[in-house]
Amino acid sequence: MITSVESELFNIKARIRALERESRLAQAVDQQREYEEQIKRLGSLKKRKRAELFAVEDEIETKRDGLISAIEQRCRQRVERTRLFAIEWELV
Repeated sequence: MITSVESELFNIKARIRALERESRLAQAVDQQREYEEQIKRLGSLKKRKRAELFAVEDEIETKRDGLISAIEQRCRQRVERTRLFAIEWELV
């Protein structure tokens, strides 16, 4: 899950860089405005993807902590020995 969010974030950053490049090269002010609006929308999307990435990382960390606690609990298990029965024999 993290890799998919990271790849989406990478693609968004690449698109922003490309739009910024095109915006600098644009001759008309209308084109520049359109590029800047697209950059702004992608910037908002980038922020949401970052927040999603942090949420996924937090979720993974919480699961990891739970697994560590479960392992520690297993290590702390008490072992009791109880005599269930006794066998006696005699050689004849």
